[in-house]
Amino acid sequence: MLKREIVTSNEKKFFISYLPKKLSVEQMKFLDEQFNFTGSNNTDIQLLWYTLAIGNHYTVADKRIEDYLIENGRMWHIIPLYKEMMKTPEGLKRAKEIYKKARPNYHPMTYMAIDKLLK
Repeated sequence: MLKREIVTSNEKKFFISYLPKKLSVEQMKFLDEQFNFTGSNNTDIQLLWYTLAIGNHYTVADKRIEDYLIENGRMWHIIPLYKEMMKTPEGLKRAKEIYKKARPNYHPMTYMAIDKLLK
């Protein structure tokens, strides 16, 4: 039923921004099935959803997050995701692996900022 009430990108961004920071994998899956947040092509929705996915270990989104980080070089859209990954040892390892692939595509200001974060 929610799908019919929340349809525009702005409504989706607002909805995601007010979700609790801690959700179960089942809750994440339900929301993703309703709204296809993982499959969104809207960078603002991706940033919000992927941050939530990383924080809640929603591994269904892992491939899309990696693709997003490789393809998107906007500092304010990718640094929050790297920071979220860095909160756990396994996340830090993953962040470094993705960054190794993504760094050549980033603007110098972006990769210099991320270099500082990851060292």
